Amino acid sequence: NVTLMKKWFVQKYRETPDETRRHAFAGHAA
Repeated sequence: NVTLMKKWFVQKYRETPDETRRHAFAGHAA
């Protein structure tokens, strides 16, 4: 799950890289 991975990444690193952020943004927009 991309959302789960993003959540885990944000919780672990407190920030998302450009690629992850773009994917997360697309997921939120969808």
